[in-house]
Amino acid sequence: LDKESGENFALVNGGRYCTDVLFLLLLTAAWVAMTGVGLASTGIIKSDIINKGDPNRLINGMDYHGNLCGVTNYITPDGVDTINLPKAYPMPSGFFVCVDSCPAESSYDAFICEYEIQHEITKTVNVTSLD
Repeated sequence: LDKESGENFALVNGGRYCTDVLFLLLLTAAWVAMTGVGLASTGIIKSDIINKGDPNRLINGMDYHGNLCGVTNYITPDGVDTINLPKAYPMPSGFFVCVDSCPAESSYDAFICEYEIQHEITKTVNVTSLD
């Protein structure tokens, strides 16, 4: 009963109902589904549909041959093993190569190229320096 106007009001929430239960069920279903996908992708749950992922691909760079820098055992044409090259360095072409450390800003004479090209440059420099 409203004291000023004398009108009798129904319940304050009259005609309203809770819709959060449906949303909570949908949220729970999505959470369970994504947890299942996560467990299947890590290999905890065996699945023929979802292949087991490799977490090293998230934390290590990959060169243009598809080798993981610091992980994959690939011998470059210069005879360097990429397992000893932990960093991925981007080339202007968009490719990445594995390097021991990124060049300093002041190293203007250091050239980093794709493995095959780097091998040819090194071979040419060594031949011309012998002459």
